[in-house]
Amino acid sequence: EYEIRTSDLETGVVVFTRRRFKEFHKFHRKLTALTTRVNGFPFPSRQTGLGKKEDPRVAAQRQPALEAYLRLVASLVTPSPLTGARAGALSLLQTFLSLPDSATLFHNTTLPGIRALRVYAFHVLQDITTPEGKVCRKFLAKPVCTSAALDELGQVLDNVQSYMMEHRMADMKTHVHAFITSSARKTPSGKLEMCDEVEEEEEDEVVAYEWISDAIRHEVEECVCVPVLPALWTALEASMRTKEAAVKARMARLAKQSQASFEISDHTASVSGWRDAIRVLKEVDAMYLPVDKMRKLLECALTVHRTFQREHGHSQVLSGDDFLPIFIYVIVNADISNPLVLLRVLNVLSDPEKRMGESGYYLASYEAALEHLMADD
Repeated sequence: EYEIRTSDLETGVVVFTRRRFKEFHKFHRKLTALTTRVNGFPFPSRQTGLGKKEDPRVAAQRQPALEAYLRLVASLVTPSPLTGARAGALSLLQTFLSLPDSATLFHNTTLPGIRALRVYAFHVLQDITTPEGKVCRKFLAKPVCTSAALDELGQVLDNVQSYMMEHRMADMKTHVHAFITSSARKTPSGKLEMCDEVEEEEEDEVVAYEWISDAIRHEVEECVCVPVLPALWTALEASMRTKEAAVKARMARLAKQSQASFEISDHTASVSGWRDAIRVLKEVDAMYLPVDKMRKLLECALTVHRTFQREHGHSQVLSGDDFLPIFIYVIVNADISNPLVLLRVLNVLSDPEKRMGESGYYLASYEAALEHLMADD
């Protein structure tokens, strides 16, 4: 059985679907009946003599061919105008991938400017003639099933992002200039602010830089991490199994203890038990890309601060010394699957600029929390 991950560029919605090879074969036959162009697409042949469950080696050989096939089919249905054959192929593809209908998708639509940037970055990375596309294809052609390959993956992500920020910035700015000037001027109430013209231009530059950097990083991770990160994650699990088991056992022993046991004082303890922060951190396991895992870690930390102010008064500020034991309590009770593997992945694969800012501070706090949990009682 193959797991297919489909990311909708227009909305940012990600859908996971499981399909067996016989379902791929049936889909291929239906497409071939619609348009003869599909006959020219490479498709793995059926092998006789296999049992009901596919040989894992055969499945591993078929996987890249099936992925390439789906990409070709997707490219077939995207050009305009959408003819009858293409419309039929699009309908078959949407059904095969179990995609939600358009009304459901567009309830989740991202900001138009960010969407335009992601689409631009996607096409640059998928183009095998661009320097970025060539670097990504060269890396993906290598076997990357050992934990040592993680550092190389991190270098590829950083280098491609840096190259695009240097060489694609001007083009990408033109895609979002109108969105930035209209959105950056408005206060939460919707009223226009009276700003100095120079200040406005500086604000626009900051917004543009952040939007472009985030869009590039997201699409580079989509392009490179999705094919290789599952195998790397498995390799890291194997290499860190002993340490991971020890810290998980310690967390299991601490999970039922009170906030006071974590040295959380009465004047900082939460009447809700930091429930919202724990819920957010639990969601990190469901995130696929490093950028999304880092986003959840940051959201968890900020939720701790928001909960503290809501329960103790908005004029109160939680100090760093008070934050750490609370963060440890949240991590213990969130019971994430691989806390040490997560730390290793985020330290190597997260955006270098994010690591120098607020996200980096809370990643360091997460590391300090795990070091505390690994220490002797």
